[in-house]
Amino acid sequence: MKKILSIVCILALLCSMTAVAMADGYPSGTITIICPFGAGGGNDTVARIVSNYADKYFGVTMVVDNQPGGNTMPASGVVAKSDPDGYTLLINNNVNITAATHVYQAPFTVEDLIPVATPGNSSNVLCAGPNSPAATFEEFVAYVKEHPGEAIVSCGGFLNGDGLALFKIQKELDLDFIIIPYASGSEQIAALMGGHVDFSCIGGSNIVSYMQDETSGFKALADVALEKDSPYGIPTLPELGYENAYVTTSRMFYVPAGTPQDVIDTLSADFEKLFQDPEVIERFDALAEPCTSAITDSAALFEAQKEEFVTYGEMIEDLGVAGMI
Repeated sequence: MKKILSIVCILALLCSMTAVAMADGYPSGTITIICPFGAGGGNDTVARIVSNYADKYFGVTMVVDNQPGGNTMPASGVVAKSDPDGYTLLINNNVNITAATHVYQAPFTVEDLIPVATPGNSSNVLCAGPNSPAATFEEFVAYVKEHPGEAIVSCGGFLNGDGLALFKIQKELDLDFIIIPYASGSEQIAALMGGHVDFSCIGGSNIVSYMQDETSGFKALADVALEKDSPYGIPTLPELGYENAYVTTSRMFYVPAGTPQDVIDTLSADFEKLFQDPEVIERFDALAEPCTSAITDSAALFEAQKEEFVTYGEMIEDLGVAGMI
């Protein structure tokens, strides 16, 4: 028995020494950022901004691996089940981890992914195209009330931040319109500009060029993800008087549970320095996603994540969304 206990103690000590050694020398090789969206979208763009500055702030190369599909669940599961060594990261919207997992079959739990940093809250924008029957949020509300059950509004997914915001708008404003999820932002824009849908709710970074082109006929009606001060200069729902109709969205970088705390601390500290770089700030500003609300306190982010999971579960049950999936 004593011999067995000695062996167990030695193994535990070796594991502990290995973790410390890994943390002390971390990082020493390429870090992969898995993005569960296609190339060119908001999360992919943010991941590539980070990867462009990886050598400067992390001391190693970062590569972006796009694995779209399955409502982001498969790719997120790949990271959750990867070696917890700090060399595989996930970038995903917080809502896909804390809300979508209540409905979609996910190969992980909310505690299997640890957030290490976020550049801050991002915008989702309710938009109208050149053929849309309204050009302001007030006109949107009036049109839907005059034509109940007729207006078609696209989103990036029922349980993405933009989709949940549409369900909240329906409930809070007592509106009746059709919600259709699309697989990508580019498809949403094509459908909106082509008149196949009446309105779209879409990540703000996908539509910057359209908002800047005064000849496109594109109109941004309201920011449905922020409480105030939209970077696009458009009203937010609370500013319009609808305090409970918006859904906050953040792009988050995650590591799998079990990653040594020293590794998490190193990543968070490096992200903090990166988000303070004037060049990085300028690039995020160009996306209208300022880094002014960046958070790199992993422990605080994880506690907020667990609280969000409970809150979104209650919201989904209240909205009756689960039955629509």
